[in-house]
Amino acid sequence: MSALLRHEIRSILASFRRRPLVPLIAATMLALGIGSNMAVFTVISRTLLRPLPYARPDRLLVISTTFIEPDKKEELTPSGSVEIVQWQKRSSQFSAIEAVKANGMTLREGSDPQGVDGGVVTGGIFRLFGVRPVLGRDFSREDDVPEARVAIISYGLWQRRFGAATTIIGHTVLIDGRPVEIIGVLPRGFEVAAVTPQPDVFIPAGLSPAHMPTPGSRAYAVFGRLREGVSPRQGQSDLRRISAQLAREYPATHEHNTATVQSLREAAFGERRQSLVTLWLMVALVHILACVNVATLLSAQIADERGLTALRLVLGAGRKHILRYRLMESLLITTAGGLAGFAIGALALRLVLLSQSDPALTVPVEHAWELPAFLVGISLLSGVLVALFPALRETHTRLSSALNEQGNRASSSVGGTRLRELFMIVEVALAVPLLLAAATMVQHFRDLQRVSLGFDPSHVMVAQIVMPSKYDKSAGQRLPGS
Repeated sequence: MSALLRHEIRSILASFRRRPLVPLIAATMLALGIGSNMAVFTVISRTLLRPLPYARPDRLLVISTTFIEPDKKEELTPSGSVEIVQWQKRSSQFSAIEAVKANGMTLREGSDPQGVDGGVVTGGIFRLFGVRPVLGRDFSREDDVPEARVAIISYGLWQRRFGAATTIIGHTVLIDGRPVEIIGVLPRGFEVAAVTPQPDVFIPAGLSPAHMPTPGSRAYAVFGRLREGVSPRQGQSDLRRISAQLAREYPATHEHNTATVQSLREAAFGERRQSLVTLWLMVALVHILACVNVATLLSAQIADERGLTALRLVLGAGRKHILRYRLMESLLITTAGGLAGFAIGALALRLVLLSQSDPALTVPVEHAWELPAFLVGISLLSGVLVALFPALRETHTRLSSALNEQGNRASSSVGGTRLRELFMIVEVALAVPLLLAAATMVQHFRDLQRVSLGFDPSHVMVAQIVMPSKYDKSAGQRLPGS
């Protein structure tokens, strides 16, 4: 670092100590803008931008059974065992079709039972996603049978429940009262797209032409991997052809059904894309408003220091030195604002995610280099934008007018006044659509709160009791005292 640069930094810090209010207000406004952008960008990164952690995700599709209503509208629904088995058997456009059914389970080891989120899966589900267990092995064809006695667990459950012990492979636990051998542990961060809640225990479903239980029941999320050279449209046409055959073969349960395919990202986050992008645009407007406000503050400060600027020019400072000085001053302010914004954004994000039960939002982002890069980028951009126009105006300072204005602090140049007026016009132009959008969102939220549920929800609680399969669910056993 050169002596001149060190001197300029010391001079800037000294000016901050003399007039702390301007940098404090400027850094606070930028911190709020950067913090809100960081919080929203993190959510968008976790949903719309995060690379899908699967092999060739562009070849993967979510397959849904589609119910054709009397008015010809199509409603996406989960799939049942009949269509899964027949899609697997008859499809020529997919190299693999696998399914997952979320199912609450009770895990028991010793005398300590624990409720866990489970998944009943077809045997090739992990091979379809291109995922191998980090410990143990995958399901084999022999494992995928009814009443299977093997299970694969998630990395998180392995850490929480079993202390990451490598001896877990081959260990037997009770799942819903049945002894099950743990044969594998999945990689850290693995998720089954578009499945909520994310399972911690995976048990083979054992579906086959000879075993298609409850043909009218539909609870599976189905995934397919297209063959090379096959488009999603061709894959959907193939499945609809098979669904038409099933409608003739099983008219009681499949007469009005067909099939629809979606990309993984569309199925998982498609409904939220518009809301998230709209929210980000609003937050971006807030940040631009903060930048304009800070630029107005710096412009006013520069106008008050025109005499000092003239003195620097008289002593030989070039216009590029003036520009560099102001840019450094702004970058110091935005650096402070960026650090404070990071803390504010992290706190806001934590508070928001604590109220969410959506695993797609609450799961940590592995190797998320985008977030610090975004923070650094938006801070630097803010610093340049905030300082550029006032600094360029300052470099055109005329010595005579600046020295004359130094004697009368109430006066200001016509150019400085016009610049501040321009900033005010920009602020109003940005604030109006922002306020309209905020008012619309508030009204929409109030409308949602006013929707009639058909009953009084106050003092009403909902509970779910997951009964192990050994209990006869159709018998409706009465509890003591009921």
